[in-house]
Amino acid sequence: MHADTTLDRPSGVQVVARIARMLVGLGGISELGGDALDEIADELGFDCAAMYLPDPTGAPILVRFRTSESTASRQAAATLGFEAAAWRLLSASSGPLMFGERAGWLVGNPFTPPADSWLVLPLAAEGTFVGAVVASASQHIALDPLAVTTLSSIGDLLSIVVATARMRLELQRAEFAQERMRLAAELHDGLAQDLGVALRELALLDGDPPEQTAAESRSRLNQAVARAHRVVRAGLEDLAGASSVAGLDGAVVQLCDRFRSRGLRVRLEHPLPRCVLAPTALTVVIRVLNEALANVQHHAGVDEAAITIECPGDELVVIVTDRGKGLDVATLPRPGDGHFGVAIMRERARSVGGDVQVAEQEGGGTVVRLSVPVAAAEAP
Repeated sequence: MHADTTLDRPSGVQVVARIARMLVGLGGISELGGDALDEIADELGFDCAAMYLPDPTGAPILVRFRTSESTASRQAAATLGFEAAAWRLLSASSGPLMFGERAGWLVGNPFTPPADSWLVLPLAAEGTFVGAVVASASQHIALDPLAVTTLSSIGDLLSIVVATARMRLELQRAEFAQERMRLAAELHDGLAQDLGVALRELALLDGDPPEQTAAESRSRLNQAVARAHRVVRAGLEDLAGASSVAGLDGAVVQLCDRFRSRGLRVRLEHPLPRCVLAPTALTVVIRVLNEALANVQHHAGVDEAAITIECPGDELVVIVTDRGKGLDVATLPRPGDGHFGVAIMRERARSVGGDVQVAEQEGGGTVVRLSVPVAAAEAP
């Protein structure tokens, strides 16, 4: 923004149009909100713009969610606390609130160093307060009626994104709850086999068999216990996993980080595409990707895997490759090995209209290819 800033008519309309195209049904709140903040900061001349969401405890506090990719030295506060009356006023406001001094009457100056000119743009959807955008400018901000309308339109668009993301999160939580129940059943089945083997070998050892037979029995017992341990450890981590409001990108990154912490080097090709997935499809993608990486870690004999995710047209394609010992149909992982197996991966994919293909990779290794339908193609 220039001195005594106003938004010129073409710029304001174009910004709203670009943000609208950016936000319509694509990606999660983290990606979309960040892109919108960058657009607001770049095109409207703010030196810092940040999106805040209400504290989940219900306290009159806003928590910083995303900040624009600004090169300015000014930073937005991590949290904003409000008096009860100020919170009610913010929640009831429908347009940008302007502040022209370092100290604000609504909330303390949210910037470091303090901004001389800044605004708060409340976000509300269907009468519910869902957050706010706070932005500062190096020059005095003066908003004419068109500028107020422009910022209000931007606020309406961002409000829809936040409200939609919250609704998706609730749906994902419901889907993940169902998925956890299925995982618990599969976990039980895997443990039942391994514990059955352990009991059989313990009974054999109780009979004081010859040394060679005892040694072989102890080996099988150790293997069964080790498999059971892997099943429990991996199952507990999966059952404890939280659903992500960040959409596909955030869920995939979290999964890759979890496997990296287990010692598997996961190379994730970027950027990830923006595809609209139903909560059930997102659950399937994460579960199949989890199983494919687990198979690499425990069966491929290597400590590295590569993931490529694409969105060609009306489907999302996830490809996991490794340079391990390759595919042996006779030794494909089974539930009793502590894994769900290729058959279950395919069953999961088919439940959402998708497919899983597993094949040997030219030059050695294995390729797992998952495809699931999406609601929209990659963003233009």
